[in-house]
Amino acid sequence: MTLARWNPLWGIDDVFSRNPTGLLAKYAGDSSPEWSPLADITETEEAFHIKAELPGVKKEDVDVSLSNGVLTLKGERKTEEETKDEKQHRIERFHGTFTRRFDLPDNIEASAITAEYVDGVLNLSIPKTIKKTPETMKVDIH
Repeated sequence: MTLARWNPLWGIDDVFSRNPTGLLAKYAGDSSPEWSPLADITETEEAFHIKAELPGVKKEDVDVSLSNGVLTLKGERKTEEETKDEKQHRIERFHGTFTRRFDLPDNIEASAITAEYVDGVLNLSIPKTIKKTPETMKVDIH
């Protein structure tokens, strides 16, 4: 008797073939899938850093804004034009608009946030404010 280890991902291709936009697609009112870019968040003593993957998205189709302590990335990955001599068998990449929000801590320098877009990766640097507190201080009692 041969034992086979169960793999929870077996059959995932069958699911995708029934739903060509993928498992994680959410449909808006216009039936276009929404997607959310993956992001890495790191911290140094000087700043927070966010790297968001936006493959296939043009720099001019990305908007970054900050409002009330929430950093918002918005944009759109446009659908490629289908040609008459091309037959599509499977579409797994998400297309359409996206929005990704990040709650920022209070100790950031909002006016010094920088963004760089290279090879489909948006790199954000969010500097921290430098607040020096005295090492020792006397508190008067009244």
